[in-house]
Amino acid sequence: MKTIESNFTRKAHALSVYPLLFLFIILLAASCSPEISSLPYLGVHETSEQVVEGNTLVDTQYYQIPPFELIDQDSVLLTEGQVKNKVYVAYFFFTSCPATCPIMTSAMKRVYKMVGADQGFEIIAHTIDPKRDTPEKLKQFAIKNEVEHQNWHFLTGEMDYIYNLGMKGYYLSMGKHDAAPGGYIHSAKFILVDQNRHIRGIYEGTDANEVAQMIEGIQFLLKG
Repeated sequence: MKTIESNFTRKAHALSVYPLLFLFIILLAASCSPEISSLPYLGVHETSEQVVEGNTLVDTQYYQIPPFELIDQDSVLLTEGQVKNKVYVAYFFFTSCPATCPIMTSAMKRVYKMVGADQGFEIIAHTIDPKRDTPEKLKQFAIKNEVEHQNWHFLTGEMDYIYNLGMKGYYLSMGKHDAAPGGYIHSAKFILVDQNRHIRGIYEGTDANEVAQMIEGIQFLLKG
């Protein structure tokens, strides 16, 4: 337990001490990477076949994030309808997380500074500790982290509902774990979703280079 806590704590401390360095790495990686010309469609897709004039035609239906209904930090219902025709990044966290979550929040603030002003972009953060993370608690968390944006949502709801959406909808791991800092373990991935709720990228939220790649992916989708 001490080993797990110390590894996560050192990582969080490093980012809190060197926020400008983290931002510099993101900017450097973005400037050095070649311009994106395409992004994959991720997930388990469905295919259908039909024979036309002796030729077999295959139609692919790309995986789509399922419909959802959750409450944000302003006690407002958020559904898939609010992100229709928008690019968004989804991730999972909890407000009392002492390790990876502060790193992810810091990284996402830098993402927002670069692309968040676009009205076609949203950020969706789901708590995995909804019993403690009420809308009021999430609002306090947003204020504490200087997040005052209409298109950055911190969501809560029933635990089983959130875990089902996270694991089956976004293909991410999460759950209670006594040995993990804060009592929960969860993926630190950022999920990039396009205007049709297709998963187009999965990025490590604690890795500046991958965050830079995600920013490029967001900009690519917003152009399209």
